[in-house]
Amino acid sequence: MEMTISTQFKQKKAYVPSTLDDAQNIARKIKKEQADKLGIGFEIIRFSKYCLVINIDNCDNLSFDFQSFTEIKDEYKKVGYMYEYSVLANDGKMKLEEGYKIEEYPQNEMYYSASFCDTQSIENLVVHKWVSDIIKTVASRCLEARVND
Repeated sequence: MEMTISTQFKQKKAYVPSTLDDAQNIARKIKKEQADKLGIGFEIIRFSKYCLVINIDNCDNLSFDFQSFTEIKDEYKKVGYMYEYSVLANDGKMKLEEGYKIEEYPQNEMYYSASFCDTQSIENLVVHKWVSDIIKTVASRCLEARVND
């Protein structure tokens, strides 16, 4: 079975670390209770409290890299193209919410994540369920979530 799953998430900055903690805990459980027993490669990398990457054997990285709209826009200006900016802001045609009065209430700052995961090389169907379960964990905690295949 072949699928490309694209994700877009919006979450308050203050809640991103706990959102990713939950996803990381689910991933650890999957690795320990299933992947290791089946001999399927499964690596969990937490680059920061706002970035979680999961490498599953024969599958694109499952990535959740949350950033502010300003960070996304600035990176786009430096590089000239950025998948997250292209998808989230429709190539600049729309402005993302930065949060209500974030100078006064920094806890209201919004963070965004957009990525895709190509599962075409997966040999074991259970991996599709793992990818789905991890994405579902993040989506259920976010203020907005779009998941497409």
